[in-house]
Amino acid sequence: MQLKDYGQARQITMFEYGRPALQILTCDEDACPAEILAWLKSRWRENFFKYASENYGIDKICDYTAQITANTTMQDNPARKQAIANVRDTKRTWPPPPNAPWPSCSPIRPSRPPLRTPC
Repeated sequence: MQLKDYGQARQITMFEYGRPALQILTCDEDACPAEILAWLKSRWRENFFKYASENYGIDKICDYTAQITANTTMQDNPARKQAIANVRDTKRTWPPPPNAPWPSCSPIRPSRPPLRTPC
């Protein structure tokens, strides 16, 4: 297209989600439109951070260091809760009636694998 007081130009439109999100006028007719869009988006990002740093002090509200601290929060042990519940249930029904069968016992932990594997 020919623009008054500018000369030959082309319009590049970037679509996001099927809708126009950005339009650019450029006189560079040979460059790849995707490269122009990527360059301008990165440039605008740099300008935004520069503006935000100068006007909002975003450099002062965060730092880039990490501190490793020990996590001392208590964690629930589901096997311990189950064992306590089993003891409580057993105490309620103990001693069993004289003719009742003995309660079946199930291990709290899974069995360990063998220490050595056969050759």
